[in-house]
Amino acid sequence: MPRTESGLEAVSEALELARLAKALIFSLDFGSDSFKQGDIGDLVSDRLFHLFQVSLRAIITLGANVELKALYYDISYRYLSGMSDVSGISGIHRRHSIQTIKTAGERFIEVVCDDAHAGEPVCRIAALLVLGALVKMGRQENSKYMIEALARLNFIGILVDTIQHISTDLRETSVEGSSPTLSAVAASR
Repeated sequence: MPRTESGLEAVSEALELARLAKALIFSLDFGSDSFKQGDIGDLVSDRLFHLFQVSLRAIITLGANVELKALYYDISYRYLSGMSDVSGISGIHRRHSIQTIKTAGERFIEVVCDDAHAGEPVCRIAALLVLGALVKMGRQENSKYMIEALARLNFIGILVDTIQHISTDLRETSVEGSSPTLSAVAASR
């Protein structure tokens, strides 16, 4: 984790670490006993939450590095969707995630919205998935933060325009080289 956090400047190293983290988080079964209360469940949850925080910071700071940013979007999406679907634990993990998004601030929401609207196709799709996961989690926790933030940024209208072009983005994005998330979206078409 410390190397992942501090290694964003060394792009090749950061890419390898992000790929490893992505492979790890996508191989986890969020429905398993790994997240039940107890020492092991708390440790797993804490480490994944820390990875989520690192991913949010990376998305904000990476700028135009599309490949690396897409990896961190995928990690964030998997974390958010996995934690939304975890049953048998309290909503504390979801509340921490929402609070972390609030702490990341409007700047994070702006970056994700910009990527969803005008980013490279792989980032556009990944950003839309993250936004969807954030809205879902907010709805589960009765938090209006995401909807209010999207309304303040006038993103709802932009979203409709973006969705109209998603089939083109999916065609432009190589399914073989893309993430499991994007492959699943393309396969569902």
